[in-house]
Parts: sequence; C-alpha cells; structure tokens
Amino acid sequence: MTIFRSAALALMLALPWSVGHTAGAVRVELNRATAVQLAEVKGLGPKLTQRILDERRKGPFRGWDDFIQRVPGIGPASAARLSQAGLRIEGASYALASALKPTAASARPSANSR
Repeated sequence: MTIFRSAALALMLALPWSVGHTAGAVRVELNRATAVQLAEVKGLGPKLTQRILDERRKGPFRGWDDFIQRVPGIGPASAARLSQAGLRIEGASYALASALKPTAASARPSANSR
C-alpha cells in the first residue's frame, strides 16, 4: 500500500508540469487555446479574450507582430506581459520572436562600413 501512495503522490506532483504549466505560469498556445484556456493567462480578461477569438476566427495569428497589429488593445508592452505570463504563438515567446526579427537599425549600413 505504501508503494501505491508513493506512486500516486509522484503522479500528482508531476501532473501540473505535464499539462503545460511552467514555474508559476501556464503555457497557452494562442492559435489553439479555448476561451477557458486563454482565461488562465494573467492579464487576459473576458473582453480581450473575446477580441482575440474574434480575430482568430478570421485566420490564425502568423506571429507576435500579426497579433499586435490585429487585436485592438495589444501593443508591444502588453504582448511582452502576456508572453511572460505564458502566452505563446507557434511555440514562440514575444521576447524570442522580437530577438529573431531584424531591426531597422541593424539593416542599415553603419558609418564605419562606408
């Protein structure tokens, strides 16, 4: 009986990690999440969740820039907060997506390269 209790306890402790939870945050994939799953993301209230779902019905979000452009009330700062709270678009966090995107400054030749 003790082995059964130990196994049950181990399973209960591992379960939250296997369903998408990460160190205090819930990982939620924006293009596949239900309204209930979106509500688990800190910072998403009912009105913003509805705007997200309305836009998503038109087509999946292609990335964070698309999300910011299409959903009223979402800007870079709120995207960063939602990403930190566990929201992902195609598995990418906002910080990662921003880091991978070339900036206008990096696209211009520097004064030393002329």
